[in-house]
Amino acid sequence: MAVLSKIRERSMILIVIIGMALFAFVASPKDIINFFTGTDVNVIGTVDGEKIDREEFGKKVENYKKQLGGRLPNGMFAVNNVWNSVVREMLYNVQIKEAGIVVGSEDIWARLLDDNSIKNSDMFKDELGVFSENMLKEYLATMQSGTDEQSKRAWFNWLANEKNIEKQLLVSTYDDLIQFGLGSSLKAGEIKYKEESTTVDADIVFIPYRSINDSLVEVSDSEVKSYISKHAQEYKQDARVNLKYVVFENSATDKDKEDTQSELNSLRKDREEYSSISKSKVTVLGLENTTDYEGFLLDNSSDLESEDILVFKNDMDDKTSELLFSADKNTVVGPYEQNGYFKLSKVVDILQSPDSAAVKHVLIGYVGSRSQGETRTKEEAKELSDSLLVVLKSDFSKFDQMASDFSADKSSSEKGGELELFAYKTMVSKFRDFCFGGSKGDLGIAETKFGYHIIKITEQKNTQKALKLVTISRKIEASEATENAIYESAETFAYNLINYREVKINALAKKDGLKVKSGFRLGKLDSNVSSLGEQRNIVKWAYNEDTKVGDSKRFDIEKGYVVVSLSSKTSDGTKSVNEARSSVVSKLRNEKKAEMLKEKMNGSDLETIAKENDLTIKKLEKISFKSGNLSGIGREIKVVGALFGMKEGSFEKMIVGSKGLFAVKLNKINKAEELESYETYKKTIMRDSKSQVYKVYKSLEEASDIKDNRALFF
Repeated sequence: MAVLSKIRERSMILIVIIGMALFAFVASPKDIINFFTGTDVNVIGTVDGEKIDREEFGKKVENYKKQLGGRLPNGMFAVNNVWNSVVREMLYNVQIKEAGIVVGSEDIWARLLDDNSIKNSDMFKDELGVFSENMLKEYLATMQSGTDEQSKRAWFNWLANEKNIEKQLLVSTYDDLIQFGLGSSLKAGEIKYKEESTTVDADIVFIPYRSINDSLVEVSDSEVKSYISKHAQEYKQDARVNLKYVVFENSATDKDKEDTQSELNSLRKDREEYSSISKSKVTVLGLENTTDYEGFLLDNSSDLESEDILVFKNDMDDKTSELLFSADKNTVVGPYEQNGYFKLSKVVDILQSPDSAAVKHVLIGYVGSRSQGETRTKEEAKELSDSLLVVLKSDFSKFDQMASDFSADKSSSEKGGELELFAYKTMVSKFRDFCFGGSKGDLGIAETKFGYHIIKITEQKNTQKALKLVTISRKIEASEATENAIYESAETFAYNLINYREVKINALAKKDGLKVKSGFRLGKLDSNVSSLGEQRNIVKWAYNEDTKVGDSKRFDIEKGYVVVSLSSKTSDGTKSVNEARSSVVSKLRNEKKAEMLKEKMNGSDLETIAKENDLTIKKLEKISFKSGNLSGIGREIKVVGALFGMKEGSFEKMIVGSKGLFAVKLNKINKAEELESYETYKKTIMRDSKSQVYKVYKSLEEASDIKDNRALFF
């Protein structure tokens, strides 16, 4: 369209520009300078000072993508998974080396022999169908000694597989050692049981923080800053950006739609055109009069292929089916709109057809067909299928046996070649045409890309009206004029946003009647931007050190253009006073309220404290240490912990909880009954400990100095 036209006009200049743009896409201006000065241009990151080579990392990413066959949820999926794998391997390698763990060739071989894909392979089974280790060794020896490229590549892949197995064994051995060290004892089991089963009864007086109005407690910025400084680890944050954007979509206008419909309508009737060959006007048949449908569709370039199939009412929406199924044979219908296209259809045939069928079939494959493992030629397959058909016509009772003996379709051969009810569009064309074009009981042969099918129609259901259509389609899209107008609108909006910085995106969009959308808390390595989907280039722009809050830029997207404004940007590190204020102020305010409430806890017993504060004493029973909950109050770990550290009858005041100040009296400790054995609880501790082994890696990660430069290159 418009953009493509401009590219064609300036192709030579754009070759240079595109080349530079591609380089700029993977590097900021600072990166480009570093590239030419040789400063860590080949380092994607470091782990405790050890460098991760960018080129080698890139190869691993490409290999990973190939393994997944392109099925990636987003553009950074492969990059992130490979990074995690590389870092994990590097961290584990240090620990494995220090632990002195070694994996020998016998260990690797044993793991290979336990691989189901090897054990179950027919290549390594003897005449009795039993896996043979010697056959595997012979296969490897042949592969290793091979001099052709295929053998060399296969041997290289095998060695790579062995190396991967070695790495897996080293890590699993290390994990096993950790698990072995996470033992337990019966005494530990007993303690766990009693902690979970013992409860206490207590009387409690609770003065909530909410009893003091927030407006009476001031918290200054300096106090917030001091608190954050003392609890820096708690207020660590990753870099985040927030964006606002306006989309300018290349969507068809009403005029574009009218023009498309008019163009389709012009194909309905015959028309005269000048022929450069005959040097005179000739009549070009329209869809109404032509019978050369293939030529018509070819000459007029339908945007969708017109399939030579039957259509049923339930294949389309009600409005379209009403148009088509009320038309007579040889009638042209449309243009009508369907699934983003305008269509002009001719009803070339009307007939009755079932919409589902069941058959029995025998498939005779041959070399070159889609059937696997065939050795017979196409001629031999044809001769065999013709012979079998002759036999079946005289004695159909032999069908099941023939399917078992000859059919290449193993999924049905065990059931006598039976295919249960299937829909009209399910099968390949020639097979489908036989099953739905004939009648129940018909027996014959159909040839498909899989081979020759001997088919018996056993059932047909839901016979109904069906149409055969010839349809020419035009996609509903913006014209070049519309695209140019949209491009100019986006450019004007971007220009105004850049040159009048005091005008914010919301105000400018409102003035132009446009809608502003947002992308919140995008990380350095994110690739999806809200409703825009995959837009890694926008995220990279936002994180470029030269991009400041308030900056904006126009980007091309699949359906048009988007103008993006950077509304906020935070760096890795500790949250600022403004970012952490809400949570810190709440904590500091409660601390100050606790000091104020202590004056109300001067009584020597619960009754006095309750009376002086006009409160009632709460009687709570069976308070559990494991849950940490106080009925009617909520989770109060400090208070519950204090109760379980007290003696029966003792009194404690001024326990500072998360929701207020507490005074408590422990009435009774409900001790857990003794058990004959604590083995079950011992095993539970061991099981829980082993399930936490994955935290070992997290600890290694947190204790290491990891520098991640992925965002600069991807």
